[in-house]
Amino acid sequence: MSGYTERNALGKIKVFDLNLLTVFEMVYAHSSVSLAATSMGMTPSAVSQSLQKLRNHFNDPLFIREGKGISATTVAINLHEQLTQSMEQLGRVVSVSSDNDLKKKFVVYSPPFMGMALLPAVLQGLQHDGVDYEIIHYSGYTESLKTEELLSFRKADIIFSTSPYTSFSTICIPCADTEVLFVCRKDHPRLKGELTQELAEHEKFTAINIDDPEVVAGKIKINEALGNRNVVFTSNSMLTIMSVLENTDTVGVIPAGLLNRFKNSFNVQVLKTDFVMPQVRIYMIYNRSSAHNPVFSAMLDRLKKEIPESLKHEVREEE
Repeated sequence: MSGYTERNALGKIKVFDLNLLTVFEMVYAHSSVSLAATSMGMTPSAVSQSLQKLRNHFNDPLFIREGKGISATTVAINLHEQLTQSMEQLGRVVSVSSDNDLKKKFVVYSPPFMGMALLPAVLQGLQHDGVDYEIIHYSGYTESLKTEELLSFRKADIIFSTSPYTSFSTICIPCADTEVLFVCRKDHPRLKGELTQELAEHEKFTAINIDDPEVVAGKIKINEALGNRNVVFTSNSMLTIMSVLENTDTVGVIPAGLLNRFKNSFNVQVLKTDFVMPQVRIYMIYNRSSAHNPVFSAMLDRLKKEIPESLKHEVREEE
């Protein structure tokens, strides 16, 4: 009976172009036909034709126009969830199985201050443990959409993000809370160690330009306390913002861990406020199946040990 079921399933797969599912996943991850086409080296027309075949097969539009982008239908969401699980299982089948061939190269994405505070200690610990490894680090903030793409298509092994991401195939752990602080250059002509709503009305500000729910929530809390600020410079690089702060009369918000790491390198001062500044929570996200790799598990254990020491310690020192 099982042989007949298997042959029946193979017969259905034989007449279906499995490449269409790859196109579907890329469009789902990017929420854009053009971006999916660019990432796959295809033309938007070819991607649209593939989507049309899938629409005909599933008798559903799969994606509908919403504003300037597209959003998935319930059928598409269900298909994506099933494909994610299937891809995880298929990945385990086709991956190497011998201990000698286990993957020992890992890609880690993290905000800059986390990379500087955490990764040196992790590398030292792995070396001390005698673990054979290679870590490739990319510095920057990731949004939910990019996190999904990086993990689904195995472009990253571990992501540290201010935005949580959960799915059937991933594990998302809150690992650290970092305070944010107002900062300006030490010889600022008007600000001397404090920032009030009255003072803020006359200042120009920098801001990080990340559309992340937790970051946006923090901005809203600050605006509620100080009112709408006159933002004249934005960047997705905290180090660039710090450089702007020490060379102009602008005011900006910097994570305490990053500030503590560079407090002797930048000519800046911390400004006290008469309201409680928000904290940003950092999450560690990785594929559930990766834990089967002993080398990855060793790195994961080392990360869990080092995070409280390297990151939370940085925050406490700044309080």
